[in-house]
Amino acid sequence: MVATRLTTAAELFALPGWEGSFELIKGERVQVSPTGFDHGLIAGEIATLIAGYLASHPVGRLVVAEAGFVLEEGPDTVIAPDVAVVAREHRRRPGYARFAPLLAVEVKSPSNTEAEIAERLAIYLRAGVQEVWWIRPQQRTLTVHRLDAAPESFRDGEIFSDSSVLQGIAIDLTTLFAV
Repeated sequence: MVATRLTTAAELFALPGWEGSFELIKGERVQVSPTGFDHGLIAGEIATLIAGYLASHPVGRLVVAEAGFVLEEGPDTVIAPDVAVVAREHRRRPGYARFAPLLAVEVKSPSNTEAEIAERLAIYLRAGVQEVWWIRPQQRTLTVHRLDAAPESFRDGEIFSDSSVLQGIAIDLTTLFAV
């Protein structure tokens, strides 16, 4: 049996772009493919809604473009949510963020398995992410996961307004899924 050499967050960040896009799960590189158009539209709409909220409720800063967060070390785990909100005090810096976002938003791609979703969710919550939104475009649902709380699901036709991180935000799921 040959041992696999684990990759660190620093090594991942230094990879040339032509090698492709990767995340790290416990030091193992996981290739990430470009997302589909539907995925990009929904992630963009969520980012727009959150940006509008943050303009009048400066509780955090919006992070987009699938920026990497080091959520576990030794071996390293680097995950890039579709959209994230971080605390206001976090400023620009080179490399990956070495802290957990307050909110991570993931839009399910057709290739994501439920096992992969469960693994990512567990990593987010272990790292201290206060709230994770899983958006499933095919099912037209948004499921909210929080530390020490049962998940809550919202469907097309409902308005999600129960965020503990973005208190008072209202997201009309009919409008979200109509983009």
